[in-house]
Amino acid sequence: MEFVALNQRRRFHVLALVIGALSGLSAVAFYQSIHWAEENWIHRIKDLPGWLGIVGLITLPALGGVLVGFLLKHWAPEAAGSGIPQTKAAYYLKFGRIRFRMAISKFILGTISIGTGASLGLEGPTVQLSAALASYVGRWFGLAPRQVMALIPMGCSGGAHAFNTPLAGIVFAIEEIMGDLKHRTFAGIVMVAVIATVIEQSILGMKICQRLCLKNWGMRCL
Repeated sequence: MEFVALNQRRRFHVLALVIGALSGLSAVAFYQSIHWAEENWIHRIKDLPGWLGIVGLITLPALGGVLVGFLLKHWAPEAAGSGIPQTKAAYYLKFGRIRFRMAISKFILGTISIGTGASLGLEGPTVQLSAALASYVGRWFGLAPRQVMALIPMGCSGGAHAFNTPLAGIVFAIEEIMGDLKHRTFAGIVMVAVIATVIEQSILGMKICQRLCLKNWGMRCL
């Protein structure tokens, strides 16, 4: 059965499943990419003998910042910022239209920045990544601009599972993006948050997710 032949409720469920799966998988890929960068850049430099390791650890974040700044200026200016304000701007001003190119550039630049030691968290970039994927899914299925806009909070709830709990993703999407508990996509927000969290914890494992949350927030996840 074609997607357009499905009734509105079934289309809604299909979109929630797709966005939840993409949000979970993209977050896992982002985490694994940063972990690889830290292991191969920071830890290898740390193991250098004597002053080489100390100097390397001091200069690596600066070099990473210079490279990211250059790429932001000349290659991907749309990937600038923490991610959450830019997602809100796209939601309110552009009917939720976020270019897929932005998701790719955010993934690459976020990996370089955090992987070289920048004191940044995963939450903002992960939310923007998931929102961009939700926007792309809506446009790929040929939805109207306002329907694409309605998918952004769903993507944000999936991305916000970087807080390592679906409840945080749900509250985040309601509080930061929609500001309305009675929004018609509330059920989808819940579905996406749960699906994304299950995928992340199934692949990475609960212990890794807890260490990630502890690293970002300095507290044990609930």
